[in-house]
Amino acid sequence: MVPEQSHEFSPRGDKTANTFSFLEYDKAREKIPESTRASVDAWREEILAICQAHGVDHPSKLVLAETHASIQTLERVQNLLDDILYVFEHQELPTEKKKEVEPVDDREYVVELGELLENPCNDIRVYDHNGRFYFFDNHANPSRLFDHEGNKDVLPSEMIYQDFVLLGSRLVLVAKKRMEQRSWKFLTGLDGEPLDPPRDFNTYSEIRDHLVTMGEGTWGEETVYPVSKDRTIHWETPFDLKGESIIVDTALIDGHPYFLTSKPWMIYTADHQPVGNPDGYAEKPVLCDRDGEFTLLVKDRDEKNPGWWIYDKEGNPIKEIKTTFTIESAMFINGQYFFTARKETEEVLLNEQGAELWKNSTGEQIDKLLPCHSGFIFSTRTITKDPFGADEVDQNYYDQQGRPIVWYPSVYTSPETPPIFVGDSYAFIIQRSENDQRQNVQHRSFPEITIGTFERVYVMETIDDDRFYVIGLEKKGDKTYQVAKRVYDTRTFKQ
Repeated sequence: MVPEQSHEFSPRGDKTANTFSFLEYDKAREKIPESTRASVDAWREEILAICQAHGVDHPSKLVLAETHASIQTLERVQNLLDDILYVFEHQELPTEKKKEVEPVDDREYVVELGELLENPCNDIRVYDHNGRFYFFDNHANPSRLFDHEGNKDVLPSEMIYQDFVLLGSRLVLVAKKRMEQRSWKFLTGLDGEPLDPPRDFNTYSEIRDHLVTMGEGTWGEETVYPVSKDRTIHWETPFDLKGESIIVDTALIDGHPYFLTSKPWMIYTADHQPVGNPDGYAEKPVLCDRDGEFTLLVKDRDEKNPGWWIYDKEGNPIKEIKTTFTIESAMFINGQYFFTARKETEEVLLNEQGAELWKNSTGEQIDKLLPCHSGFIFSTRTITKDPFGADEVDQNYYDQQGRPIVWYPSVYTSPETPPIFVGDSYAFIIQRSENDQRQNVQHRSFPEITIGTFERVYVMETIDDDRFYVIGLEKKGDKTYQVAKRVYDTRTFKQ
């Protein structure tokens, strides 16, 4: 385990100091292309203005407590420094596609919450970015926002916060009035203040786990803004619902959103152009990303092409899938399709040849296909109905060969994080008993070892082939808690 450390605020990787002195800029400026200088000048001037406003002469000093720099201000300066560094290293302006993948921060962090009256598990929401994280705590009133280094902002007391999202490259909060009954929500900065211009919406719903929609307007005249899996809001691609249409599925493929509506089954781009058959489909289509290309699956009633077929964006048939089951979801990975399908109470996992890779037991339903390492895993649910509405739901995870990874009976609290593949097998979260609600980290290769214990796990991600990290809530003492990031190396389990 990596020892806990404290870290000064600095550009990621701390390379800026090695490239040029921030205050000796004029000489360094001559080394970058003339076409980039105006942008870099503007970024530098913004950083200097922030420094001047906080009474310091260098951005590295902004983290000092007496400057009272907010988390939002520190994050803005961090992003500006990263963009300047990119220009000096690459001799061009950064774009989202050209920016290098940021390495995962493999250090541990601990943020103390102080004394609380009860367990705040359900009141904390974490946003993780490559091992650095923010979280807000709604357990307290007013709510509080922390970063991974323990910097804290007290948020406006009249608001309660629901989620983190990205507005372009800016991290913002989804909020609502604390005492207001209606569901109307809006976006705020990390200081909790509403954005200018305002960004308001009336729904925030998740569809098929890979794209979230944010809507504004009245029923039947709603405008929907998609949010991708990395929580980036795409305000530039709004979709206007017309008439009685309802969005039942969405997909974001190569940066372009697609919307599946009912009444009838139609697929649209954000500018309301139909995709595939312009007259729609009698059966519900399934949307699928084929390595950045839009494809769809539909049961074709045309006598020339009976059965299930894969079509491209223009509606041209690609391949027939020979199955008598109804296909419900699809994933393209490692050069081939995989499908979940149903016939009455039977559920199966199929490959593109129609072969069954897994078949359910009584009542078990496939829930999600999830990318994992170089393949995928899938989760299932077994629902036991209760006449009074208190249904019991068991959850299972399987690998892509249909072999079980972990089982969560209904009396346990299902974790927010799925299993991950690291150290040649799977790491996962498990609860010991119905009466012990703590969540333990385990690895399938070493079932006798409890790797770590948390009150609640919020994030579990890989660092490399052998290491991974967990962000969760730890109980420090009586009524005291801390949010901690712990780093684990599977090679040490074998010793």
